[in-house]
Amino acid sequence: MKRGIKTAVLLIIMAVFLVGCESKPDEVAQKMIDDINAIGEVTLDDEDTINNLISTYSTLTDKQKESVNNYDTLLKAKDSLDVLIKKKNEEEQKQKEKEQAELETKLNEKHMKFALIIAKEIRGKLSDPTSFKLLEMAYSDFKNGSICYLVQYSGVNKQGGNADTYVIAITPSSDADLGILYTTEEDSNFNSTLTGINRAIKGDAEAKALGYSEGVYMDVDFITEHMDD
Repeated sequence: MKRGIKTAVLLIIMAVFLVGCESKPDEVAQKMIDDINAIGEVTLDDEDTINNLISTYSTLTDKQKESVNNYDTLLKAKDSLDVLIKKKNEEEQKQKEKEQAELETKLNEKHMKFALIIAKEIRGKLSDPTSFKLLEMAYSDFKNGSICYLVQYSGVNKQGGNADTYVIAITPSSDADLGILYTTEEDSNFNSTLTGINRAIKGDAEAKALGYSEGVYMDVDFITEHMDD
């Protein structure tokens, strides 16, 4: 009986001794354990932290890896992060597609579509097309269904002038036929004369009474940006 008790006591002492001798995580492994525990609820802001921890774990020794007892927590955090990133990418793609659709709608809007054609047409007539700069563009709808565009721009013409005004009328049924009703004389100063159409766009009451609608000014920056789309 006494021998059995001694044996039991010895086994307990050995067990305690073995537990006491079990190695604790070293400084590197312990820091990783603490960093993983600090992640908490995963957000997109944790992307660098999680990726860095995974990268660091791959550099540990086998013994250090065994000491990191919460590595599964890190893997679950990475899975959660991947879900968030996927959702973010999908939302960004949807927004990009929406913006592209809005852009295409604006580019294909009747007045904008013709404005782009006209701007390119005028630029192509200059002796130095690279000098073209759109300053102002407005349109006026005729009561007969035609559209008139007032285009003010700077550029170098054959006589060396550097400013001009075009008044161009087109029919909405045609993308290609630009019927030029009036253009200024291309002298060295690009002098221009106000026509009835020009006056209507500027809000002249008498001209509007003849059937011209008041002019609508367009976004010249947008036209310039998308002339070559």
